[in-house]
Amino acid sequence: MYESSVRVRKYEPMWPSDTRDYELAIVQRKFEAARRTGGFDALANGEELLHSASMLTLHPNCEICDADLPPETDQARICTYECTYCASCAEAVLKGVCPNCGGNIVPRPIRPKGAWRSGTGLDNHPASTTRRHNKYSVEDRKALSDKLKDTPAQDR
Repeated sequence: MYESSVRVRKYEPMWPSDTRDYELAIVQRKFEAARRTGGFDALANGEELLHSASMLTLHPNCEICDADLPPETDQARICTYECTYCASCAEAVLKGVCPNCGGNIVPRPIRPKGAWRSGTGLDNHPASTTRRHNKYSVEDRKALSDKLKDTPAQDR
């Protein structure tokens, strides 16, 4: 009944150890089961299912210096692919340029601890515990940052 109104995109993980590929596989299985059984009403027409698949992961550390970045910190920075850095590395080392994609780096939103609305908050969507580290050398990161730091993000 709702088949044509809900679409699930396949998630391609950037890193083999990324936990989102596992999480999305679970979501896709739930979606397929709901589609086969007509149980979309229980899934709010698939919206809740798709919402959980697009949640920020909230990585626990800076990919450059490995500083802890708990979900409540205002010192976490991310790019559009959710590469995660501390404020110090994002500004002083990377000069606002993500060394993975070349995009800009912005403050990471803080997920509320409590569920102010049903199904929200850290209790329902906890932060990731998988630590990630940047794969590029110091020289490679510096070269890309120096090349792009003066180019506005929308023009990169």
